[in-house]
Amino acid sequence: MSLSKRLIIFIGSMFLLVLVGTLTISVTNTRNYFNNQLKLTSQDTATSLGKSVANALANNDNVELKSIVKAVYDRGQYSKIEVTDPLGKTIEIRQQKPVTVNKIPQWFISLVPLQIPQGRQGLVASDFRQLGFLNITVHPGAAYAELWETFSDNLWWLLFIGVLAVVTTVLLINHLLKPLSSLEHQANEIAKGHFVVQEVLPASPELKQVTDTMNKMSMKVSQMLEAQTELTDRMRTKAYQDALTGLNNRRHFAEQLEHLLNTPEEFFNGALLLIEINAFKEYNEKHGYIKADELLKKIAEILSSTSRPVTGVQIARVSGASFAILVPNLDLNDVQKLAQALHHQFEVLHEKGKIDKIATTHIGIAIYDGGKLGSELLSMADMALRAAQIKGPNVWHIYDEQNVSRDKVRTATAWKTVLQQMLDTRNLVLHYQPVRSCSSDELLHYEVLARMPDQDGNLLTANTFVPMAQRHGLGTGLDILVIEKLLEVMGDENQVQYAINLSRSSLQDHAFIEWLTRTLSQYPERAQSIIFEIHEYSATSHLLRVKDNIQRIRDLGCAFSLDHFGTGSPDFGYLLTTRVDYIKIDGSYIHNLHRNEDNHFFLKSITEIAHGLDIQVIGEYVEKPEEWSALKKLHFDGGQGHFIGKPYEDIAPDTNPQDITQSNSKH
Repeated sequence: MSLSKRLIIFIGSMFLLVLVGTLTISVTNTRNYFNNQLKLTSQDTATSLGKSVANALANNDNVELKSIVKAVYDRGQYSKIEVTDPLGKTIEIRQQKPVTVNKIPQWFISLVPLQIPQGRQGLVASDFRQLGFLNITVHPGAAYAELWETFSDNLWWLLFIGVLAVVTTVLLINHLLKPLSSLEHQANEIAKGHFVVQEVLPASPELKQVTDTMNKMSMKVSQMLEAQTELTDRMRTKAYQDALTGLNNRRHFAEQLEHLLNTPEEFFNGALLLIEINAFKEYNEKHGYIKADELLKKIAEILSSTSRPVTGVQIARVSGASFAILVPNLDLNDVQKLAQALHHQFEVLHEKGKIDKIATTHIGIAIYDGGKLGSELLSMADMALRAAQIKGPNVWHIYDEQNVSRDKVRTATAWKTVLQQMLDTRNLVLHYQPVRSCSSDELLHYEVLARMPDQDGNLLTANTFVPMAQRHGLGTGLDILVIEKLLEVMGDENQVQYAINLSRSSLQDHAFIEWLTRTLSQYPERAQSIIFEIHEYSATSHLLRVKDNIQRIRDLGCAFSLDHFGTGSPDFGYLLTTRVDYIKIDGSYIHNLHRNEDNHFFLKSITEIAHGLDIQVIGEYVEKPEEWSALKKLHFDGGQGHFIGKPYEDIAPDTNPQDITQSNSKH
């Protein structure tokens, strides 16, 4: 029970006690007064009536006697008047049988009984001669009426005062305890990672001091987290980025390349571009290192601005004047367009005189369509680069271009038709990959993976067709189909959570958010079992636009996760202001984690920051038991990967988690 309720109950009880005590004292005093008055009235009446009756008795005038008794009895103040002879024989009597009191509640008469003088005897005498006796009983009606009126008036007045006092007390208590509610809200917000400060301090010195202390604590914790976040950013920059250009360094690029080539679900096809500035040494000697550094920065800006629109692109400075671009899920035509765009930007630099003729740029391109090692792909790109240098200045070249399958180029032009047909026929298959707890190995949730059957009946992974769907404006339609199919198989009493990937276009589409709100509002129980995921780069590159939509999704009861965390923004400070429930660390950091101390240190810091913000941390692409053990040592909340469980279609969403885990272990 809250403090305010306890105070109100206590004060109300005290007032009730005062009310009962006051009424009791008031009624008791009034009753004693009336008891005394009834006694006196009985005595006075017996005395005065005795004189009148004495003459009638002395004269044996019964008519006068009856008239006198009747006149006194008819006043209504007496319930019995009896005249007897000296021997006690009744001469005249007037009485009410039974004695009734009108308009007074019986419970009140029983609760507050009056002491009515019964059979009060008065001697009737004349000239020292005893003539008889008078027995008079006063009627209590008038006394009860006045006593009831006194009780009622006091009761209503005290009730009015009591209600007014209770209302005033409640308002006063709420006013005094309002700072405590604000403190509770502030504490809850701090626990959620939102370090609010109360601008208005309470008037009470004690609460003012507590509020001021809470504000200082909130600011201090916020500063500590910001400092930790900045330190982690600096660590990441130092370990993974080139200090001059801000691009990935050679080591991090090599890790990314190895990871992507080993995860065909994420990197099905694409290209590797090597860019090199020729005669850079001579340029440096001629213009000095400051101009040379400016040239490298300018080349890095061109590579970033031209390539960044490609989702998942990796750009690095791999040596002094050499750069590399790894672009996933692009066909030959798109790769050629990218190379031509870069070539054009380099030509503009020369035309504007930003680069003299000493320094020329060349691009070597290797197409990846699966089945190659990282060393092989680098060798192919390097040979293409040498071929471009032989051709002349500012030239790009694709390795073994004549052997690149033209069938794939023609297939790419038909993707829109194939995807539209798939959406129209709803010919999509859902697979489920488990995510398990690092602390208990229990199931946390499943990630829902889309699979599209091809013309031969084989299932294409999402990275094969999703980029094409997004390119042709069908990404939102694909997201809607996945959500609808999952809702169809979920039950209202579902005990398993499911993570669904959303495309960047969907999260920025107001119509999609409205559709999602309407749809999930019809299934509130199922909505609480859904986690929506989005690529970190897609979220951070449009943070202001998507932040409100993320909160709208969470308001529906769904959770939200950032996928491929660590590949998007170089600044993790956005976690302090963006409410998410999970972050999934990109597989490039998990690959061979047990042998990479730098990644260990970096991920430990990220985990501590996330846990401080009440965000769960999950590692992706766990392929080895050593990697799984490393996640546990780093206090990750969960992991996902083929070592933990492969995606399967035959896992029913309403199956008991224990049964699912056992089923997975058999595959």
